Amino acid sequence: MKESRFDHRLDSILRAARVRLMERLRYAYFHGRAQEYLEEIHLAPGLDPALLHGKLLPLERAAADLLEHHICHARRKGYLKSYLAEVHMLDILVRHQHIQTVNWGHPNLSLVRASNEAASVATPPDPDRVQRLRAGFHVVK
Repeated sequence: MKESRFDHRLDSILRAARVRLMERLRYAYFHGRAQEYLEEIHLAPGLDPALLHGKLLPLERAAADLLEHHICHARRKGYLKSYLAEVHMLDILVRHQHIQTVNWGHPNLSLVRASNEAASVATPPDPDRVQRLRAGFHVVK
């Protein structure tokens, strides 16, 4: 019963937020600002103080789990957009449009076809210019 109510959109938001948090936290950790970053996005009070001064991997996992909990809670209460803006991840909600291509598997063939079509549409050469070019060539036997 629970699987029928599974929300794929929420799952993609959670995955993207989790990955982005881990990337930002890794950057802050190696620059000595992990605790400041977690305080800035209001996750530090919910984490164990021993984790804040420990190793990176347990800190990443705990922070990502807490962020996931906060996002699910915000979705249930109806303020997901404002929460994502608060943690500087609002662009996760934007859906990306994919460009459709005619020949997905053969892009080179598309280029050749386009150049052939352009050549067939081109205007014929000027006869005077052709005569001038031919006058410059001498046939050597």
